[in-house]
Amino acid sequence: QGRYNSASLRSHALALNGSNGYGFGFAELRAFCSTARQRLAQDRVNLSTYKQQEGNQNPGALRLCEVLEDYLAALQKELAVDFAGLEEAFFERINTDTISEFTDPLRAIFVDEYQDTNYLQESLYFALFKHVLERQGSITVVGDDDQSLYRFRGATVDLFQDFPQRCQATVGITPRTIYLRNNYRSTSNIVEFCNAFANLDTQYG
Repeated sequence: QGRYNSASLRSHALALNGSNGYGFGFAELRAFCSTARQRLAQDRVNLSTYKQQEGNQNPGALRLCEVLEDYLAALQKELAVDFAGLEEAFFERINTDTISEFTDPLRAIFVDEYQDTNYLQESLYFALFKHVLERQGSITVVGDDDQSLYRFRGATVDLFQDFPQRCQATVGITPRTIYLRNNYRSTSNIVEFCNAFANLDTQYG
């Protein structure tokens, strides 16, 4: 519908990307809209609410919401889902208890690389945890905040760092923390170098 020519949408994209516009063409604008779709879903932002709150103040945000609404309508028309939509659908079905054939047999859940979890995924895990704990099952999460690599995909390392408090507040249990201090994969020189490198940036730490 010609929205790729929208000056307000382009301005909004440039502002959020921190770009001056050089080399920012149609492909970059399309990638921005795709990323916005994923991030809004992964952060569990209601698109209608976002449109009402942000769109009233920012024409670019309003154009973005219109693009995403058309995109979601096209997916629905084609009976298709993107990856974020798959996560959203799974979360909805867990909470409406429509996949009991999957959740009822669960007795243990193990989540690796938890530092790469986004808010939507955390919500999925907590919903599954509740099902497992109702049956006296167990949950285990493993992660390393120095290896948080998927922030570009909405991962929030704070979810791992604050896991005990968040699990207590949401699920009702305080997990036991076990620090895995022994490294069986690398020599001591490699371990010492990696630890020193991770501590170079005090702001990151």
